[in-house]
Order: sequence, then C-alpha cells, then structure tokens
Amino acid sequence: MIPGIVSFPLFASAQAMSAVANPASVSKSAGDHSGTPTSITTPSTVVTVTGGMPPYSHSWDASDAGATPTAPTSDTTAFSATLAPDEIAEGLAIDTVTDANGVVATAECSVFIQHVDFR
Repeated sequence: MIPGIVSFPLFASAQAMSAVANPASVSKSAGDHSGTPTSITTPSTVVTVTGGMPPYSHSWDASDAGATPTAPTSDTTAFSATLAPDEIAEGLAIDTVTDANGVVATAECSVFIQHVDFR
C-alpha cells in the first residue's frame, strides 16, 4: 500500500434480500351461459423487495396453478387462465427476484380461478 492512497474493494458485498407478494392470494370466479371456454383474469399482486441491490429482475411462474402471469417479468402481475365451464385453476405462483449482485429471493402468491357454468 502506498502512503496517502486509499484503496476500495472492487466488488459490492451481497446484502440479504427478501420478497413478499401483496396480496398473498388472488382469486376470480366468473360465470356465463355460453358453455364455452372463457378467459378469466385475477386482480393483480405486487411484490415488494427489501434489501439486496437494485435493479431487481422478476420472473413469475404460475404453471403449478395452471395459469399464466399477465406481466411475467414485472413486480406487478395478474394471472389468467382459459377455462371450460366448471373448471378450476388453482395453485401457487412464484416470483423469482434477482438483484444486481445475483442474490435471489422468492415471493409466493396463491391463485384460484373458477369458471362457473350458469346453464
């Protein structure tokens, strides 16, 4: 070390990070008299990240719920499913959040979508 010169590390230390979906559960029931498959979309959920190093990237997976995220790379998404009469899509959607340092956290949202047949 040379006197009078201050050195700094060339890396940023990883910070603890957590992610939470709010609300943690979304649901939507819709019905009609058509007897045909219908596309139904839930209200949105928003993931709040604490800690870590921005920017954050988001990757939603709702395959366990039989649904599709409407904004799969956003912190805010709803879930959609095209269901036959009396069919239900239900399960867990997971948002995998990665920060600028590669630290990963997940947020979970329970999804319930139902197509009610009124015939």
